[in-house]
Amino acid sequence: KMKVQFCGFRPSLVVLQVGDRDDSNLYISTKLKAAAEIGIDAKHVRLPNSATQDEVLHSIMSVNENQTVHGLIVQLPLDTVNHINSELVTNAVSPEKDVDGLSCINAGKLSRGDLSDCFIPCTPNGCLELIRQTGVSVVGKHAVVIGRSKIVGAPMHDLLLWNHATVTTCHSKTPDLPEQVNRTTPGFPEAAISLDCGYIISVSPVHFLFMMMCFLSRWVGTSVIRNSTQTPSGFQQHFLFRRLIQVAAVLLTQSFAKPKENSDKCDFLN
Repeated sequence: KMKVQFCGFRPSLVVLQVGDRDDSNLYISTKLKAAAEIGIDAKHVRLPNSATQDEVLHSIMSVNENQTVHGLIVQLPLDTVNHINSELVTNAVSPEKDVDGLSCINAGKLSRGDLSDCFIPCTPNGCLELIRQTGVSVVGKHAVVIGRSKIVGAPMHDLLLWNHATVTTCHSKTPDLPEQVNRTTPGFPEAAISLDCGYIISVSPVHFLFMMMCFLSRWVGTSVIRNSTQTPSGFQQHFLFRRLIQVAAVLLTQSFAKPKENSDKCDFLN
């Protein structure tokens, strides 16, 4: 519909990076490649690791005020030699352009159950979609989320809760993690779903440094989700670009009084 109405228009995304971490470079290059494949104009803005907090905030404000940019991602963690308040940085992103869903405005709406009026972080959203594709409903199920990060664990808890699961969140201070996990299907580990959307940095009896695992109604071992070739990271890009297009559509319809002519010559999202 947008292709027909607005000739030549392309949604625009900016990814702001501080420093030069190898893992961040990989994540960003993957996003940029995927964006290019579907016709999204994605730009990578890299600040040196010597950047100050004021310089980072200034860059964010510039993107917020740029009406030609529809979405902004601040790549975390910030790789800098200076002290920068990450919370202040993520909250500086305009809620309307916060396609990562990490600002306090979007996080607050998610925690209150306003799912239709906020941006939901893409990784939890992708996890829930993978669960849906198994045909298993989370309604009334007991879910255990291991990890309480603001990027994955905490929003995963909220998303499961407002999709009517009963949710327990465990973390590094949880003394009885195995017991909490076993509560999902006591005595029947084969009857639960296990979904891992992170990686292990180290393993000890006290710390399970998965970013997040959720246990629901069927255990499938290393075959995390049956009958699915998708991964949480693959769905992450899907939800990211879908919401970016939604933001662009809203801003576009506010800016244009009527459709452009010669719409058959457009190449939007071809």
